[in-house]
Amino acid sequence: MTLHERASGRATHVRARYVVGADGVWSPTRRAVGIDVRGVERQGEYCRILFRADLDSLVGRRRCALYLVQTPHGPGAFIPTSRDGRWVLAFPWPDNEPLEWSAHHRLASLVRAAVGVSDVPLTILDVGTCSFSAAVAERFRHRDVFLVGDAAHRMTPSGGMGLNTAIHDAHNLAWKLAAVLHGWAREPLLDTYQAERRPVAERNVARSLGKHAELSGVAVDLGVVYATDEGKGATTLADATDDATQSARVGARCAARVAGERLGTDQHT
Repeated sequence: MTLHERASGRATHVRARYVVGADGVWSPTRRAVGIDVRGVERQGEYCRILFRADLDSLVGRRRCALYLVQTPHGPGAFIPTSRDGRWVLAFPWPDNEPLEWSAHHRLASLVRAAVGVSDVPLTILDVGTCSFSAAVAERFRHRDVFLVGDAAHRMTPSGGMGLNTAIHDAHNLAWKLAAVLHGWAREPLLDTYQAERRPVAERNVARSLGKHAELSGVAVDLGVVYATDEGKGATTLADATDDATQSARVGARCAARVAGERLGTDQHT
């Protein structure tokens, strides 16, 4: 593999046993190995306005991560990005309406309307649009290449599950790679990564589209739940189910033990 440093243009050649593609929604890694994605390609268009304004008198010094408001274009959100007065306002934008960066007065009016103070001083710093989609890669692995995070699944912001799902991906794959590379597990263990994480991604993508609202957050975060026999842990992979339910509980998920049984080892975690 050749890595190119953009700032200097320097190229570095790297030899690695495995490649982990954590390179985002448009993942060059995913495209390079020919893995397609399936799902909703375009869920909606959103406008984001980066601006600077002193809103401390309105929200106080203790900031929340997100402020949900009603804008002239529908539900929106204010997101503080720094302590020096930089904010982002995001809200739905009609597909057929052009967004003109030059129309600062209109953008400022939109922000003031959302703030609820018609004369609040502010400076527009940047503006743009983005589209939301919800899709899952057809495979999370191609030979020695693995996909994690947005490279493997893309979700709408609803429910805030994108980052949580990505962190679970990375944790699930990291210890398995370490186990194989350090020699205390055999390579078939890596096959369990897709088996465990892709069903979770599919379910969370569906939840971000407003489906499966009956599932608890804990059930969804736990992901694959393996059947147990009187609390003794999983029996076989044939007993596994990816149907998360309200009754999911700590201890029901026993991926490492199932993997150990499949590999004929006694490795438990």
